[in-house]
Amino acid sequence: MCPATDRLGAPLTRSACETLVRELVACELADQRGEAIGDMLAQLQPDAPLNGAPVRMDSLEFMAAAQAVNAFFRLHSVGTEDYLLRHRTIGDWVEVVLETVRQGADGIAFQSGGTTGTPKTQFQPWVHLSAELDQLASLVGGARRILLLVPCRHIYGCLWGPLLASRLQVPLLAGPRADAVAHGELRAGDLVIGFPERWQYLAGSIGAFPDGVAGVTSTAPCPESLWQELADIGLSRLLEIYGSSETGGIGWRDAAEHPFQLLAHWQPAGDTALTRQDGETVALPDHVVWEGSARLRPSGRRDHAVQIAGVNVIPETVRERMNQCPDIEDCAVRTRQTGRGQRLKAFVVARHDDAQARERIADWLHTHLSAAERPVALTYGEALPRNDMGKLADWP
Repeated sequence: MCPATDRLGAPLTRSACETLVRELVACELADQRGEAIGDMLAQLQPDAPLNGAPVRMDSLEFMAAAQAVNAFFRLHSVGTEDYLLRHRTIGDWVEVVLETVRQGADGIAFQSGGTTGTPKTQFQPWVHLSAELDQLASLVGGARRILLLVPCRHIYGCLWGPLLASRLQVPLLAGPRADAVAHGELRAGDLVIGFPERWQYLAGSIGAFPDGVAGVTSTAPCPESLWQELADIGLSRLLEIYGSSETGGIGWRDAAEHPFQLLAHWQPAGDTALTRQDGETVALPDHVVWEGSARLRPSGRRDHAVQIAGVNVIPETVRERMNQCPDIEDCAVRTRQTGRGQRLKAFVVARHDDAQARERIADWLHTHLSAAERPVALTYGEALPRNDMGKLADWP
């Protein structure tokens, strides 16, 4: 049995590996060129030279893309990273990665995908990934095809997409093809991987699910109303996964009213931490309420972050960044509920409050904040709202 089989329970298939490599390269190119990842994916064909049409990567882009693939798959842990520089196609890079996994590469280094600011690298050894895949396969072992509607370069998408498809030996659809199939070509046995906002969009656009289609959601709490809406239009089962970039999956539930059931490779370590089967202890990302020894309900993040479309955003950090705007004297940032989930709002005290200043502030926010960080409602006033004790107060 080859090392890749030992680690994954089944070989990392070529098609699944190609999905990962294409997305890593497309993401790097999109960042370098300021273009959409989807546009880059469409240009990256397995056998087309990366330095030829239509991609035409220059030497700097080539090095950056090779480094992204090396860092993700930790080719340097085996000493095969230089092989990327000897080849010029996605297909050849896939073969380098597959051979590296067979030789004993120690794991995958994910970039945190759910937090604003500078991404952090989260290393997950194959033994941890394999332990979680054992649990995922037991939950959805009847799936006959996986449709991935989330990026596969982050831990949630990677586990539930390329790695699970390899474990179950089923086809994986990702990117634009998965989007197209989800909106008109679903069939019994499909497992659709998404997040609450993506599920909300799907629920409002497809009319009804065929019999036998199941789904998975994560990255943010799934509203109870969305559970009901998806059930009403025929989704046979929805799994909600609780976890983080640091831990991977922690627990699961298949009904909104249920607590999360711990995945079997975790054990509680007091009220605030978990222990893996190999003895490693990690802190829980949230305050939780335990219901017995293996079921829990999250009750608020420890880092004061809020989740906006699956992205962890810290309002105080956004406030500090907004105060760097030359036209803002001071501001306060809080959450507000919309019909499509939680967003941010801000109360702004402008240095000179007029139409031109407000336009400059709007432009600054659009330039300096990500979509998840950007307040969707701005209220202007001469002073921040406070209660009779002098503490900051909420506003409509």
